[in-house]
Amino acid sequence: MNYKDMQLVILMAGKGSRLYPLTLGFPKSLLSIKQKPAVYNMILPLIKEGLRNIMIVVNMENKQLIQDFFDNSFKNKEIKFNYVIQDNFDGPAGAFKLTEKYIESPTILLLGDTLCKYPKNYDESWIGVSKVKKEEKFRFCMIESNDKGIITNIFDKPTEEVMTDDAAVGIYYFKNYKLLKKVLKKNIDKKHNEYQLSSLFELYMQEEQIKAIKIDDWEDIGTLETYVNASKNNFNCRNFNSLYLDELGVIHKRSIFEKITSEMNWFNEIINTDFEKLSPKFYENNKFNTEYGIEYYDYLTLAEYITFYPLNEYSKKIIFSSVFNKLINIYEKNKIVSLEFHDLFKIMLIDKTRKRILKWDRNDLTSKEKVMINGKEYDGLFILMNKLLPAIENICKDTINYVSIIHGDVAFSNILVSPKSMIFKVIDPRGNFGIDTMYGDYRYDLAKLRHCYHGRYDEVINDLFDIKEKSGKLDLQFYKDIDYKIFDDCLAERNVNIDDIELIEALLFISMIPLHSDYPERQLAFFCQGIRFLSNQVRKRDL
Repeated sequence: MNYKDMQLVILMAGKGSRLYPLTLGFPKSLLSIKQKPAVYNMILPLIKEGLRNIMIVVNMENKQLIQDFFDNSFKNKEIKFNYVIQDNFDGPAGAFKLTEKYIESPTILLLGDTLCKYPKNYDESWIGVSKVKKEEKFRFCMIESNDKGIITNIFDKPTEEVMTDDAAVGIYYFKNYKLLKKVLKKNIDKKHNEYQLSSLFELYMQEEQIKAIKIDDWEDIGTLETYVNASKNNFNCRNFNSLYLDELGVIHKRSIFEKITSEMNWFNEIINTDFEKLSPKFYENNKFNTEYGIEYYDYLTLAEYITFYPLNEYSKKIIFSSVFNKLINIYEKNKIVSLEFHDLFKIMLIDKTRKRILKWDRNDLTSKEKVMINGKEYDGLFILMNKLLPAIENICKDTINYVSIIHGDVAFSNILVSPKSMIFKVIDPRGNFGIDTMYGDYRYDLAKLRHCYHGRYDEVINDLFDIKEKSGKLDLQFYKDIDYKIFDDCLAERNVNIDDIELIEALLFISMIPLHSDYPERQLAFFCQGIRFLSNQVRKRDL
């Protein structure tokens, strides 16, 4: 099915009273899940597949905030957003009926508190179902179907026992949109004091069958209990890590032996330093070095705020200044003199980058003498790196002036922020700078920070971009614009050499390409960013 020929309707008008106090003044669909507003987990996959028509039912109180979020995220993306206001909170069917005049193609209907994977079947109309426990059936619209999957009965919030365990889970597809429009125009009676979707399904089924389709990875975030459970089940981490939160507020991390050992050593080394104060309390879990725990902070990451929230330039500047000042003060306070870090940094920037890029299976791109990106011609990767080799070596020679306690992976996703107090905590340290140590060249940390905003790393890993490759030419477009001068101005206030930071940043992008082999489009985006930043440094250094 071509998603360009479909539309998505999301019901987001509910007040979310079962989620109080979290939803007092804030829509439940925008509560955080997987380091992004919950509804983004559902709309981004469809947008990436070509969906261009989204209709959102809102209320007068939340309309502007929801619109601000989407306008901020998709400013450069050709997506048609329609906002329909529900004045009377008379149930989900009442909300859906308001969209009738805008229905113009096969339609996916999504409740704003539903998280799941989308089915692949769009050949016929369906209701998404998942099995629920006997004691939970009274909360759901229960669906009964025959051995062919055709729905035969619908029991809306049954008060008596029903045989089926399949519950409608908030995602539906109507292939016959003309019939859907006809159904939405009809009058229906209230059930349980509201207009229920089940009444619309029954009218639709009088003329055309609907199938029950099993939904994978379904989670309901419509109540405080279910949201808390979903949050605990969806901590973002790499595939070689696992995280779980215990009942006492300690989040436990498991990973491969070498990585966990480096991180645990870092936590033990920073005791009685400022970085200890900047980090959550550390709990060493077992003597086998396979797991440790840290105190859980219920803050959003800086990545989520910067990537998804509609922040103005003033707010960004305040946040950036606070982060940089705290970190740079720590770096400068804890400097040491050590000659060994010159060679370690050189290995990281030159040797490791070269070894890693050779692992990427796109030699056709890396070996080019010229690369076309967004209609502009650049020197090829190895030509740029060779031109910049003396500059990279000079950065490494200057390491003696920048060795301090560092985090090692101080990306936006590893910074937890409380805007109310402008307190932040850093998590997931690297603990390794060629050797296991808390020390390193702190310009590496600053480059990690810059690659998140100027380099737009978090937008790439959240698929907020499009990239096209045709005849060896690359075209990279992000869904929104940013003014990275805000970030660089904050660094300049602390007399940071931004050119050196950009060169390290460029090498970070090139080095990380093979680590994202499951996402070829992201690899191309990293390649484009790396080439552009390397080329900028060649130009600025007049090489």
